[in-house]
Amino acid sequence: MNWDAIGAIAEGLGAAGVVVSLVYLATQIRQNTAAIRAGTAQQVTNRAGEVAQSIALSSSMSELRHRGLKDPDSLSAEEARQFAGLMLAIFRAYENAAYQFQRGFLDPGEWSGLENNLTSTVRQPGFRSWWTKTGHRGFSPDFQTLVNEIVSRDHVRS
Repeated sequence: MNWDAIGAIAEGLGAAGVVVSLVYLATQIRQNTAAIRAGTAQQVTNRAGEVAQSIALSSSMSELRHRGLKDPDSLSAEEARQFAGLMLAIFRAYENAAYQFQRGFLDPGEWSGLENNLTSTVRQPGFRSWWTKTGHRGFSPDFQTLVNEIVSRDHVRS
């Protein structure tokens, strides 16, 4: 056997090794991406559940949320401050979910349910009052745009 033949075989084996390595790397990247997506979905679900649970377990918070969304003028000054804090907590969770979805880490089906809840909340008069007065200032421009688009869609329907 001559050295040219040995060199050609070695090059062929080397190329095959590179292809196998690339296939392995692609598989690892896909698995890592799936794990990141699953972890992100779990984190978003956990946060939304924590916020919902904190409201559900407190009759005063539940009542405050209900009155604040339906009739914000019925709130005292202290209740209005509490409502603003509650809305901030709720909408931080929505902002995180929207961010994760926009970056491709949250499944469209998962986001769809959250967006439906977001839209339902945005339709309430108390939300609009809070958002217009102070709420929008604490959020990213992308999230502000998303919420304002939902508000605009709702105005078109009216």
